[in-house]
Amino acid sequence: GPAAVRPCDGSRPAMNTLGTLTRPFVGPYLAGRAAATFGSALLLTAVSWQLYDQTRDAWSLGIMGLCNLVPWIGLTVPAGNLADRFARRDLSVFANLLLAAAAAGLVAASYGQAQVVFVFGLLVAFGAARALGGTPMTAMLPQLVSAEQLIETTAWLLLSQQVAATLGPLFAGVFIRVRGDATLAYVVSALSFVFAMLCFRRLPKIPQPQSGARRGPQELLAGFWFIYKTPVLFFSLEMTRDE
Repeated sequence: GPAAVRPCDGSRPAMNTLGTLTRPFVGPYLAGRAAATFGSALLLTAVSWQLYDQTRDAWSLGIMGLCNLVPWIGLTVPAGNLADRFARRDLSVFANLLLAAAAAGLVAASYGQAQVVFVFGLLVAFGAARALGGTPMTAMLPQLVSAEQLIETTAWLLLSQQVAATLGPLFAGVFIRVRGDATLAYVVSALSFVFAMLCFRRLPKIPQPQSGARRGPQELLAGFWFIYKTPVLFFSLEMTRDE
């Protein structure tokens, strides 16, 4: 049936919300984003438990936060530059491959009772992969749907993100309870990133237009200022980024 029905009074047509999920590429995109969010929430909950269980020191949780924050701050702007130069699908696939590798490293760290320093190093790699993949995954959506479909698709994206972010810690607790350590949680997290990678592989590869001009720091920082001065865009990016 039609995706929208136009009323007689000329007002905006009512949209078929469920029909959004049947549009080409929307399903794989939403599934990939949800899987990546679930994997991240699962992994971060499990590693929080592991660090505190090993050290019994709350400072280790603060260091864990820094291991995620510093790469995010340092790589967000370069990631945006990469998203404007290369196919966002390929960047998203590569980022999830790195996330899966970091999760696999945590599997080995948990199974082999590795030193805390090694866990922190993997968290830095994990944070760097999230930073590199966050911008391309978010910026890919407007390339897949029309402007009229963007609102509905974003609504489904927000819903799936919230559900995934809620289920991640829940399953982490279950897995830790079953095994007595975080190994199983890391395994499932790695599989979630592999699934996300496969979902993004199904999306079309859309090359970015090449301007041929090199971008300076002022041009890169201007993007931050534009987002800050555009509240709707800032809210949309903040709500749809991976947790």
